[in-house]
Amino acid sequence: MQDILHFISLSQEDNFTKDPIIKGLPTHPETLMENASDENNIKLMAFQDIGSNKHIYFFIALIVYLLIILFNCSVIFTILLDKGLHEPMYIFLCNLLLSELVGSSSFYIKFLFDIQTDMLVISRPACFIQSFFISLYVSVEISVLMVMAHDRYIAINFPLHYFCLISTRKVQIFIFVAWMYSVLVVTTKYLTVPPLLNPLTYGIILPGIRKRIIYIVSSKMK
Repeated sequence: MQDILHFISLSQEDNFTKDPIIKGLPTHPETLMENASDENNIKLMAFQDIGSNKHIYFFIALIVYLLIILFNCSVIFTILLDKGLHEPMYIFLCNLLLSELVGSSSFYIKFLFDIQTDMLVISRPACFIQSFFISLYVSVEISVLMVMAHDRYIAINFPLHYFCLISTRKVQIFIFVAWMYSVLVVTTKYLTVPPLLNPLTYGIILPGIRKRIIYIVSSKMK
């Protein structure tokens, strides 16, 4: 009888080790700790198939990024240096181009660095920072475009009252509100919404947690 039980236990252990999921797991504690530390990084799977073409992609991305900087900075400095262009529409355009520099730099600098150094991972803080500035760029661009649309509406429909309605003080206020609104929206998105919604999205939706909450609430009401 003991021989039969020993044979069954050996068979179960052999089947357990042959499981493809269990077989792929590390057995040493050092390996487990090393894999656990990788949870702080995010793998960039898109760069795995670049291979020997990475230099071509690098130079194409570098040329595109340099052209973006050249074109945007040329227009910005032209507006700043020419006093005849210090009008509301051109000032709004200058802020629009500045936001595009923020967004393109947030993407292309990290993109070029990853291609050139063959890095297939990005840390979570770096990923959040990059996402923050890209989201800020999108929000600022939308806000400034709305201000520019409002400016054109007044210039077309109320041309005689344009400089009374769109004064230098109001232009400064519009620009300040566009940037601060975007900063508040993006900051709220990353620092306020997840802490509020994550307990609902990933916590209460689970059957075990939901049943426990219902049990606690029902017991307190009795």
